Amino acid sequence: MRIDEAPIQSQELAQFLNTFMTRSNQRLQRVEEQKDLLQLRTSILTDMRVKLSKLERLADDLKQTGSLSYFRSKNALSSDESVVSAVVTSAAVPVSHTIHVDQIARAHSVISGRYSESGTEISSAHSGTKSFKISVDGTDYDVSVDIQAGATNDEALDAVAQAINAVTALPARATNVADTDTTRKLSITSAATGTANKMTFTDTDGLLAALGVTNNAAATDSIGGYVYADLGGNELDAIFTLDGVKVVRSSNTLDDVLAGTTIQLHTQQLSTDADVTLDVSLDVDAVKEKLEEFLEAYNDVRAFLHAKTNVNPDTFERGELASNFTYRGLLADVRGVVNGTVTQNVDPTMFSLQQIGVRISSSGAATLSDTTQFEEALAQNLDAVEGLFTAEDGISEQLNELLTPYLDSNENGNPSIINASKQSLERQMESIDDRIDRLEFLQELERERLIQQYGAIQEAQAATAGLFTMINAISGRL
Repeated sequence: MRIDEAPIQSQELAQFLNTFMTRSNQRLQRVEEQKDLLQLRTSILTDMRVKLSKLERLADDLKQTGSLSYFRSKNALSSDESVVSAVVTSAAVPVSHTIHVDQIARAHSVISGRYSESGTEISSAHSGTKSFKISVDGTDYDVSVDIQAGATNDEALDAVAQAINAVTALPARATNVADTDTTRKLSITSAATGTANKMTFTDTDGLLAALGVTNNAAATDSIGGYVYADLGGNELDAIFTLDGVKVVRSSNTLDDVLAGTTIQLHTQQLSTDADVTLDVSLDVDAVKEKLEEFLEAYNDVRAFLHAKTNVNPDTFERGELASNFTYRGLLADVRGVVNGTVTQNVDPTMFSLQQIGVRISSSGAATLSDTTQFEEALAQNLDAVEGLFTAEDGISEQLNELLTPYLDSNENGNPSIINASKQSLERQMESIDDRIDRLEFLQELERERLIQQYGAIQEAQAATAGLFTMINAISGRL
């Protein structure tokens, strides 16, 4: 009797192990899919926090009052921006002003006489170390310059300019100016405009007088003197009339003349020039833009929460947080605030966003669809429009009370609702990681056991085959 069965080959072992690993990996995959879902929920919570934080921030913006109120944003329109312009804040009074600029503020400026750049007149008369003093606004600044013997006029003027500029604290600057191709002048200018910033010179060694810098007359093409100077009549200051009132300031940028308004003077006018009209008014576009930014953030939160907590009634497809009643409740609460009423407004007849042109769709989306109604509400009852957000039970306050527990730790140090949810998910993921490690460990143990078991079977089959071979050989001799 012959036994023709051959031992199982290693290829068969590979196929067997592949079948085992496939089934085992399927189990691991199901566990890893659970972790992926938890990670997705964690990511969703992170996105939710960003969106809720933005909504809360914009609600807080609209809650500001006084000079910080977005509802009282102003703009300023000048009839001639080349002469006068202005920047205003919410504190500005909406009114029309007339301005006439008689003189713009200038920096005190003096220049030396004209010198041939290649000549040596300066060094011939004033070589060596020369000292002088420049005083600005009651502070003295000492300057020392070394003029080399034989230096050209260009080099000598350079040395003086560099010595002045080397006094870094000095609020004045000097320049060696090439007024023609072959001649040079020294220019010294105060760093700031106005009589208060004029310069006075103490000419210790007579150098400045020799250069013509300290001449008490206006400079000419060839003789040094002042370009702009204080002659006792506010010649360095800005002088203008505002609504018939003469105003004198040392700067062309004026933030202390009108409340909440920074006026910028650009050009001096002739006495015959028409006054510039500066109209300060409510910046309706800025208010509208801020409200629409808030509504956009609300719509983003509403759509996000709906997508993540909704159950499709037709397909029964569930959002990732559909089973979480906390966040399903948040959706309803946020919608309730924006679509709800304010009972403590300064004007009780103004109690909802719908009264200022906001429309709420059946899905809960809010849009500023009636801009005419909105603009009329601002014009007729600005306090009440602002009060929709700033009242004690205004939209901003309601949203703040609603969202704070989701975003901030409480007074006892307990995490916010969102952070607590994320921590719970993280603990679950850690548990799943441990479970995956155990499954992988057991999988490897089982694989080794199967390989050893298969090896033992092969050895037994080999021994059995040898026995049958011997039996067959004996049977053949009989």
